[in-house]
Amino acid sequence: MAGVESYFIFIKNRVSADWKDLAWCLGFRRPDIDNIDTKHRDDKSRCMDLLQEWHKLKGNAATIHVLMEALQDAELQHVVDSLKDKYNVPIQGQVQTARGETDQVLVLSLTGEITRLTQEKEKAQKQQKLEIQQLQEYGKATEAEIEVLTAEITKLCNQVADIPELRDEVRKLREKDETSQNVLSELRQEMQQLKDIIKTRNEAIEEKDRALREKDRALREKDMALREKDRALREK
Repeated sequence: MAGVESYFIFIKNRVSADWKDLAWCLGFRRPDIDNIDTKHRDDKSRCMDLLQEWHKLKGNAATIHVLMEALQDAELQHVVDSLKDKYNVPIQGQVQTARGETDQVLVLSLTGEITRLTQEKEKAQKQQKLEIQQLQEYGKATEAEIEVLTAEITKLCNQVADIPELRDEVRKLREKDETSQNVLSELRQEMQQLKDIIKTRNEAIEEKDRALREKDRALREKDMALREKDRALREK
């Protein structure tokens, strides 16, 4: 039997203005139908585009039996009969054959997709498990380093406590740090004040802009009213 594309010219010449009914029965939705409708100037071209899009979407599942079933669902039995007469396409049992072919293709497609997704899931789980192990090992190593550093800091503090000169240096550093924190706090306050000033100015600008827009709208309405009045006077 010839490929389904070989029947397209014959079908589009006979479906013509009924192409939208066929589109619905082939599974197309409103946006797709509207898109085909606006692309062409005549129904035969729209029908041909519909058949080509259907074949492109369905691939091996786009068989003449599936197409004939859709024609029957669209109440285009005369097209089905014409196909039988001209091309000797079998009609008896075509619904079952079409559905069987479609189901087989769908099952194969879904089986392949499920297998692919399962493999990807297993791969992702292995990768995730490896990353978790690496993070756990890194966390343990980090905790060990922190413990070592804490011990060293405690040791140094104890050593500093026994040396008066170092105690004075530590005190000075703490005072210097306190001064720096005060300066930083003052800078933060100044930044907040500047932000408040900017916010106030922006609000004033927005308010002024709204007032100007309102004034412009009122002037436009007044101008339109004057034009309308002038037109009415001219008509009199």
